[in-house]
Amino acid sequence: MYTGYPPFKGQSEVLLFESICRKKPLIRKTFSSNFKNIILKLLQKNPIKRLGSFEIKQHPWFNEINFDSIYKQQIPSPFYENVLIKSLSNYRQEAVKRNEKPLLIADQDDYIEDFKDF
Repeated sequence: MYTGYPPFKGQSEVLLFESICRKKPLIRKTFSSNFKNIILKLLQKNPIKRLGSFEIKQHPWFNEINFDSIYKQQIPSPFYENVLIKSLSNYRQEAVKRNEKPLLIADQDDYIEDFKDF
């Protein structure tokens, strides 16, 4: 998504899957070292060595991202206008016209005890 091109190529679905399983991802020389590092760790073939969700959020590539603010929807989407114009269905466009509020996330979870072992 960063470049608009996939990290693996194949002339058919079978060749693409083979490329994913056996080849290294296509990494451009112009990528920053942090970006190269996170892509290689995310596309690690060995799942034990692959980054988990906590490690992803702690990676230097995301240093400037405040995940808590994103979760609480306190940061406006940089893609909102583009998405609004190009991909919203008529139903959603009508909801926007009616100024419907976005999904609100509670500050506290009233059901945390019910799902502690989930």
